[in-house]
Amino acid sequence: MIKKILFPCALIMLLGMLSCSPQSPKLQEKVYTQQVANGVNLDFNPKVDILFVFDDSGSMESHQVRLSKNVEVITNSISKNRVLDYHIGVISTTQGQYDYRANTNWGGRLVNSPGYPKYVERSTPDGIRLLRQYIQVGTIGSSTEKMFEPATDALGKLATTYNFGFLREDAYLVIIFMTDSDDQSVSPSGGAYTGQEFFNFTTKLKKGDKKKIIPYGIVIPSNVNPGGGCARDSGAPIRLEDYINLLSGYVYDLCDPNFNSNLDFLGKDIVNRVSKVMQLTRRPIPSTIKVRYGANEVPNDIDKGWSFDPEKNTIVFGDLLMDSLSGTSDKLDISYDALPE
Repeated sequence: MIKKILFPCALIMLLGMLSCSPQSPKLQEKVYTQQVANGVNLDFNPKVDILFVFDDSGSMESHQVRLSKNVEVITNSISKNRVLDYHIGVISTTQGQYDYRANTNWGGRLVNSPGYPKYVERSTPDGIRLLRQYIQVGTIGSSTEKMFEPATDALGKLATTYNFGFLREDAYLVIIFMTDSDDQSVSPSGGAYTGQEFFNFTTKLKKGDKKKIIPYGIVIPSNVNPGGGCARDSGAPIRLEDYINLLSGYVYDLCDPNFNSNLDFLGKDIVNRVSKVMQLTRRPIPSTIKVRYGANEVPNDIDKGWSFDPEKNTIVFGDLLMDSLSGTSDKLDISYDALPE
């Protein structure tokens, strides 16, 4: 069952992760058997690559403007989390190039301006302004909206060429679709590109680990009767909903007027899925678990520190801990003695 959350612009909470603090160090994982018998030491520095897929057809201008104007609303909500190492990029739903297009925002190419990066990361100067500009992909794109095709190219053949550096093998992948139409892509094998086929493609990118993929749809849901000047362009988003359902994602109503009431949800969901849970590689002896942030030991406290979930074999970080982390290059370090295998 798709979990439906009303309100489109909650998606921009993601952009609140922007700041000018130094870029986080890379995730590392080592087993130090030469120091402590069965000892395990992990550096926790989660990575997430966020791909916005924006409809650039003629009916989307007001939605793009609304999203762009509210970037700062989200910044204050998410920027407190300092452990996320993120990339944020934007592509459009135009798959074929049009003669009247004066830019390269088509076919899965990341939107960018000459002289500026193709995606935003923590160290990007003036990242909010840049993303505000990238979000407004324009409305002269194709009226045949395609989400799966350009996303496949963006994360596939262009990942090592035009979009080089955006997609990282060890990062979570967040895909956010914003459209008033269903996907109209053609499958690589011909025919309609189904949600199942796109699921197969994206999970293969993460070596079968579907928990590493988090999709969101900002659409006019199939169970909503469109009205009030917000009509569907070409049918209910069945393909998109099928894909999002396969990955336990969320669907938002593109035209919901309750802007502020849902601002926090999407950003918090990303934080919860990506940076609040650490999957342990081995079963620990719970009493030996130690968590440090830089030189400071973090308490075993469900809100102010961390807790251990034996059922899922994960360390869960508390909300107050996430709120208190400073904007330094320090990382969360988890160590414990492992049970014999």
